[in-house]
Amino acid sequence: MTDKDNQRKPEDIEKDIHQSRERLDSTLHEIEERFSPQQLLNTSYEYIRQGGANEFVTNLGTTIKQNPLPFLLTSAGIGWLMLAQRNPNQGQHQHDGYASETDEHFYMGDEYSSTTRGPQSPQGIPVHEGTHP
Repeated sequence: MTDKDNQRKPEDIEKDIHQSRERLDSTLHEIEERFSPQQLLNTSYEYIRQGGANEFVTNLGTTIKQNPLPFLLTSAGIGWLMLAQRNPNQGQHQHDGYASETDEHFYMGDEYSSTTRGPQSPQGIPVHEGTHP
């Protein structure tokens, strides 16, 4: 057998490509139908109608009773997030785009005295403790 016998004809390759595209189109159309908003609503409605909501609430209650600490921590976190959203600017300081007051002083070239925060180098640049100039 020669290489010519093993080669496929262009018509056969085009036919295979066309069949693959048709299968892909069919699969995508099926996925689109399954996840359409109307289908999701219908599925949810059927679940609720057949008593799925009762099962969900029962399972949720059982899980909370078996694992109260994660539930309490999650509830506290969600509550904290909700309170923070009510007053978004309360407790926050503005530094005109700088991450902190230290950054603002450093980049603005202000004199940064050693009485305000942490050890300083002779040029007034903050130095981490344990470093040597």
